[in-house]
Order: sequence, then C-alpha cells, then structure tokens
Amino acid sequence: MNNISIETQIARTKIRKMISKFLESEGFMEVETPILSRRAIPESSIRLFETKRITMNGQDEFYLLPSPELYMKRMIFEWRKSIYQFSKCFRNSEQTSKEHCNEFTMLEYYKIGEDEQDQARRTDKMLKEVSAELDCSSKLNDFRYMSMREAVKKIVGLDLNEMQDVKSLRKNLENIGISIYDKCESWADSFNRLFVSAIEQNLPCHDKPLLLYDYPRQIECLAANKDDKYKRRWELYYKGIELANCYYEAVEKEDIAKCFENEIKAIKSIEPNFRQDDDMASYTPLPPSSGVALGFDRLVMLLAGKDNIQDVLPFYENLI
Repeated sequence: MNNISIETQIARTKIRKMISKFLESEGFMEVETPILSRRAIPESSIRLFETKRITMNGQDEFYLLPSPELYMKRMIFEWRKSIYQFSKCFRNSEQTSKEHCNEFTMLEYYKIGEDEQDQARRTDKMLKEVSAELDCSSKLNDFRYMSMREAVKKIVGLDLNEMQDVKSLRKNLENIGISIYDKCESWADSFNRLFVSAIEQNLPCHDKPLLLYDYPRQIECLAANKDDKYKRRWELYYKGIELANCYYEAVEKEDIAKCFENEIKAIKSIEPNFRQDDDMASYTPLPPSSGVALGFDRLVMLLAGKDNIQDVLPFYENLI
C-alpha cells in the first residue's frame, strides 16, 4: 500500500460527496455505466487496453473504456436527462507520471439544454465552493479566460487565423525553431507539436485556474463547430496541470460520422483491428447538451496541496 495519510483519503471522500451534492442541486442525476465494452469511440490520440472474456463457446474481446462517454450519451438520448458519474477509466501506452496513471477516476457531467459557457460557469462555481469548504492549502479563485488564438499569439507571436492550412502552419513553426521531421503528418499533429513544446508549459495558470477555449477545428473531436476555424471546446488548467475538458456536443449524425471517419483513418495505421462503436447513428440526433470530463485524482491532488498523483492513490505502486 502506498504511503498516503488517512487524512488524504478522508479529504478525497469529502470532495466526492461535496461534488455529488452540488451537481444534484443543479439538477443532475448520478448514473453508473460499464467499463467493459466490445466497441469504443474512435479517438486516435488514445490507446486502449484490451481483454478477453472466456465462455463455453470461446472468447469475446473487450476494451477497458477510456471514459464513460459512450454509454452516458446513450442514456442522454433515451432519457433526455442531465447526468453525472464518477468512473474508473483506462488509457494504455501513456507514460505514468506525477500527473497521470493508466487507471484513474474520471468525473463526467452532461447538462441538457446548456452550452460550454454555461458549463464553464457551473464548473467555476463548483470548484470554488468545494475548495472553500475544504480545509486545504489550494483555494480555487475565479477562472481566467483565454482563447487558444490569444494564447498562441501571446506566447509565440503567431496568429492561428493565418495558419489554417498545413503548409503555412509548418512554415511558421520552422520560423520559430520547431522542426517538422514527418512531412506527412497532419495539421493537428503539427499543431500538437507546437502546443506541447511551447504553449502548454507557458500558460498563465499557476496562480488561478485558466480556461482555454476555442480549440482549432482541425483537431478532431465530438465538439460542435463554432465557425470555420474553431470548435466549441475548452480545457481547464491549474498549476500547470490539465484538469478538465468540455465540449458543446456535436449532436447530428453527419457530424459524428465525419469525426469517426477521420479518426478511424488515423487509428487503422496503428490498430488495424480496432472495433468502433457502430450504434452511434441509432441514438442521434442527441439533444443539445454540453459535457465536462474532469480528472478527479488530479483535482484531489491539487486541493490536497500535493505535487504527485501517487500521494492520493493508496495502491499507486501496483499501477506502474
């Protein structure tokens, strides 16, 4: 067992109870969904754990899901109800670090009839209330807001609006000393190279949470388009750590199918036997809604004043 204090475990339990109380007061219903599935949502940036179920007739192949999104969206379609869940999640081929473990707890909450700005205000209020009630060293203040275009402009002096094709993006990256070795990589991959190497580590998020919004449209995800350049998506950073991710959800069959098609192309070169969720079309269109995925272990770590995720996971050594 990892050497964490019982006070940290008590704080973890208290944080979870306070979040549940807050979300239920806001009209959310708690749910539980499977962590095993024969199919998964295609996400080219995520590698999955696979397992087998042994039966009288042979073996069935399953994934350990990287988030509860797949089944929660089916509930939203059927019930038209705002829901939340604390779920165990699994992501393969990601380096264990002081901020990440391959098995972790995710909090996801979806609100019907509201957009990503509504969820930003709710998340701000929730985290301030939780940190205020908790006897902790980190008190979360009002969120600071910054668009991705503004962040790139302030940190490296480039304008995203002028780098909308892969040729101009690469030229600008080379001008600031970021080399592109794979001339076949996508716009999204080249932008990610910029973000990881220059932007993320220099975000102004150490004194108060930073909500980074309007992500480039070229980065495939199930967020609705804002315009021809950006998606209605934000991510929350605090003390240099990515804490939450939010979409104003894409709801139409055509938009979801296009995202799946592009992601499958990227995945098949790495995992040719990937089994995607084929039932999404049967539960579209989804009702207008927005969803937040928040790393619960990271939140506990930050509120407890720890700088390593192993300090809030009793059995961390079993997972490395």
